[in-house]
Amino acid sequence: MADGLDQALREEVATQSDIGPLKSDIASIKGDLLVFKSELLAAMKANKIDLLKWITMLIVGQTALFAALELLRW
Repeated sequence: MADGLDQALREEVATQSDIGPLKSDIASIKGDLLVFKSELLAAMKANKIDLLKWITMLIVGQTALFAALELLRW
């Protein structure tokens, strides 16, 4: 009976010693994901600003074109 408990205790200790490196790997992956998230958010912000510039210029151009067409119509 004691041998069974000793074996179970050894297995538990072995399992817990395997968990330590896994925890550090998970922490490392979490750090990498946080860096990737911040880089992705920065890229999305830059793309949003570029898109707003394009839309603004398209609206200005369209307004100028309609104004020119209106002036040429009379």
